[in-house]
Amino acid sequence: MVVSVISASFSKLLDDTERVSGGFDIRAEVSYINPITDINAALEKTDGVGPNDFQAIAGFNTAVANVRDASSDKQNTDGDKKWELLPVVGTDAGYTENVTYNFELVAEKYYNEGASGREVWEALTNNPNLAVVNLALVPTKETGDFGDTGIDLVIGKGRFYLQDKFMPDDIYVEIQNPLTKTTQTLQVIGVVDAMSGPYASLITTSQATINSFLGFPRSSNAYRLMVKPEQKDNIPNLAKNLEKNFLANGMNTEVMAEEVKDYGKTMDMFMNLLMSFMGLGLIVGIAALGVIAARSVVERRHQIGMLRAIGFRQGMVQASFLLESSFIALMGITLGVVLGVALSYQIIPDSDVEGMTTAIPWTMITLIALGAYLASLTTTFLPAYRAAKVYPAEALRYE
Repeated sequence: MVVSVISASFSKLLDDTERVSGGFDIRAEVSYINPITDINAALEKTDGVGPNDFQAIAGFNTAVANVRDASSDKQNTDGDKKWELLPVVGTDAGYTENVTYNFELVAEKYYNEGASGREVWEALTNNPNLAVVNLALVPTKETGDFGDTGIDLVIGKGRFYLQDKFMPDDIYVEIQNPLTKTTQTLQVIGVVDAMSGPYASLITTSQATINSFLGFPRSSNAYRLMVKPEQKDNIPNLAKNLEKNFLANGMNTEVMAEEVKDYGKTMDMFMNLLMSFMGLGLIVGIAALGVIAARSVVERRHQIGMLRAIGFRQGMVQASFLLESSFIALMGITLGVVLGVALSYQIIPDSDVEGMTTAIPWTMITLIALGAYLASLTTTFLPAYRAAKVYPAEALRYE
């Protein structure tokens, strides 16, 4: 019951594909060897797609850097913190001025000033020494985890938690160029909304920061495009035409709404697998009910014989055993549904995912309950049938 409710709640949340995609419609990647110098100018010369089809175009460039936390000591001169090789993503104003992702946490300065998520994003463009991070890199009070992320870096450990109202202003991360060994310290001003999901970069800063870090300007190697409202029905064709026109640049495109739905299907598969494993316990319980029914036939042969002797027909004896098993099964099913749904109402609000509400999949619950009840009747049918076939004389002689 609990897993089915959690699965339905996540599915309902992922139905809002625009929120998960940050408001963008198409994701595109190009070759590092032959990037597009100016995508807006290049779109002026394309067929089947043009700059007038898009409301916003965001550019990204990525650098692989040695990263470590520098919060306790801005210069990190103690040398006791290990470097970890991670991708750092730089983005432009096309992204920060249009993305709809909010923040789980912002720095105390922005919290006290009542700044919106938009103002925090724009600060990232205006100040090259700022960064925002994925919630996978910040400390949390929760101990549960679905698996090892493979990332050891924790930023601001001991200084704040994901569940706090805001983070301190002196949270820093240090990045180092693996080749030149030059370093740069960035102030972390926000933790991106958990709904950024599959599109959340671990560390996001400005393209100016990445270019300074690399020591040379680099053209964008990835883009996100926001289609104008009147072109929303034409998104798949626009994505295909982008690939055709920028084939020489090795462009690959994905419709983000379809990606989000595929992500939801993957999560549904995982949840269904989890329900299957938990269903083994239900199967054991149903089998136990059949064992109890079989023992009852053996232990109550005298009672069965007396019932037959005073006029109970075979069908009546069989119905009494089935009725008894049905009562036990229905009590268990009712308790399971009620307690499972009640527990789900406690779990979902504590998930720390903004906008997630408890969705009760009544169809699924009805199917599970009906399946469990029919299975219970099936396991008790044979013992009940055997009880109905007991002859009165044999039953009364049985010891």
